[in-house]
Amino acid sequence: MPRTITVKGIGTSSARPDYVVLSMHLESQDREYEKATNYAALSIQHLTQTLVALGFDKTDLKTTNFNIDTDYNKEKDRNGNYHQVFKGYKVIQDLKLSFDFNMQRLATTLSGISECVSNPELSIRFTVKDATAINEEMLRSAAINAKRKAEILCAASGVALGQLIAIDYN
Repeated sequence: MPRTITVKGIGTSSARPDYVVLSMHLESQDREYEKATNYAALSIQHLTQTLVALGFDKTDLKTTNFNIDTDYNKEKDRNGNYHQVFKGYKVIQDLKLSFDFNMQRLATTLSGISECVSNPELSIRFTVKDATAINEEMLRSAAINAKRKAEILCAASGVALGQLIAIDYN
C-alpha cells in the first residue's frame, strides 16, 4: 500500500506596478426620468471631454456598471406611520480608465478629473498590465515550497520521498 504525504505550498511573487486603473462613480438624480438621464449623459460628456483634453481617446473611458433606480424617502404621517414618498430617479454609472503607469500622467489626469464639473468619486488601483509572468513565478515558488515541506516531513518520519503522485492546484 503506497504511503502518501499531502502538503500545501505557499508561493510568493512581487513586481512593480506598471499599470493604473482609475475607477469612477457618478450619480445623477431628478424627480423626472428624462432629466435624470440627461444629467447623467451630460456628466459623461463633461468627463469624456476632460479626458480627451488630457490626451486620452474617448474610447479609453469604459462603463463597468450602469443602473437606474427609483429613490424614496421614508416619511412619518400624522398617525406615526411611515410611508414611502417618491423622491426621483437615480442614475448610477461606474466607469474605469486604464493606462500605463507614469507618475506625471497620473498627476495630470487626477488634477484634470478633480476640476471636472462631473465630480466623480474616484479610486486608484496600481497593478500589472500582464499578470502571467507573476502568476507563473508564484506557482514555481509554491511548488518549491511544497517540495521542501514534503522533504522535511519525510526526513522527520524516516522515509524517503518518492515520485509525485498528484498535484491539487487551486
